[in-house]
Amino acid sequence: MYIPKIEWVIILKKDTDAWKGKMEDYKRFGFILLAVSAFFYFGLLIRGSELLNIQLFTLIISSIIFILLSGIFLYKSSQYKKKLDELEEDM
Repeated sequence: MYIPKIEWVIILKKDTDAWKGKMEDYKRFGFILLAVSAFFYFGLLIRGSELLNIQLFTLIISSIIFILLSGIFLYKSSQYKKKLDELEEDM
């Protein structure tokens, strides 16, 4: 079945809008998680000597997990940006 070129442009426009939205969302999630992990780390520095071992361990692990999640979301955002750049080059 042949789809005219005008319909392809409409389909691609919908895809690019969805990809731009996902790219922006993933970038926001990444920066928010990075900020939250910084708060965990600062809490560890400020009150580190007063905390129990389990509390220290929890802050350290949560900070590491949030940094890793931030990296994953920022990586996914860059992947969507690459897709969008490739799509714009083809058009």
